[in-house]
Amino acid sequence: MDEQLTNNQKDKTIGVLAYLFPIGWIIAFVLYNNKKEQCGEYELFHLRQGLGLQVLSIVLFIIGIFLPFHLGTIFRLAVLAFMIIGLIGANNGEQKFLPGIGEFLHNIFKDIK
Repeated sequence: MDEQLTNNQKDKTIGVLAYLFPIGWIIAFVLYNNKKEQCGEYELFHLRQGLGLQVLSIVLFIIGIFLPFHLGTIFRLAVLAFMIIGLIGANNGEQKFLPGIGEFLHNIFKDIK
């Protein structure tokens, strides 16, 4: 799924914002909807991965509340690591799944268009 497009065919802003906490994903989604006809699979890919990561972070946060402090911290650090990996990939213009969870998230949110 590593589609190589020229930089002017991709909107890296949407890709990067999709991983920046829920507010960043919302901004990326609004930007995507405002110029949907100019966007391609790259932007949609990162919106799906980012949405999956946001949902996962909320679920892990809720679970972490009921666990000992150190386990909750591990969950938060894992989400932060995935966020950084996604940001780097989006900034580099790549479409790479987040390690271990990316394909699962992509399959769950594949109907988002």
